[in-house]
Amino acid sequence: SGSLYTGSFDMTPALPSTNDRLKCTSFGVEASRLISGKPLFFRGVYKYKSGDKYLDASENIQGDVIEGKKDECAIQAVLYEAKDADEKEVVLNGHDINDSDYIVASAVLADGTEKEEFTSFNIEFTYRKEYKVGNEYKFAIVCSSSKDGDRFKGAGGSTLTVDNFEVICE
Repeated sequence: SGSLYTGSFDMTPALPSTNDRLKCTSFGVEASRLISGKPLFFRGVYKYKSGDKYLDASENIQGDVIEGKKDECAIQAVLYEAKDADEKEVVLNGHDINDSDYIVASAVLADGTEKEEFTSFNIEFTYRKEYKVGNEYKFAIVCSSSKDGDRFKGAGGSTLTVDNFEVICE
């Protein structure tokens, strides 16, 4: 999942020897490059149009059409710890960007349904852990035209347009 995100992409994990497509995305960059302090709010505007046919390709690459199901978009910002207990670098990917124990805070768009016109959002960060000044963090913004794309479900042709992102910090 991640039509647009901060981080990097590497096809190597998707090769037949490992076939781990979700590990291709490395979400986040050093937080100090994007924000200056404890994030409080994530703001921006978006519009979204769902594609026509919703497919579930989790079991087969062609996908099965799910009648009556509409795709939804996903927009989120995630602050997470940059080092583990052994001081090794932490990099979240498609497997754990939503539920890793390293996540400190997140701001997640609640309503990913279609919006014909640009629609503003202002999402308060929800903290799972205490923010500690001086700690090393990574910060990721992840936008996807199919909110379940990480599970290989969505509609081809879904279009998400985003603009004017802001992170308001303490």
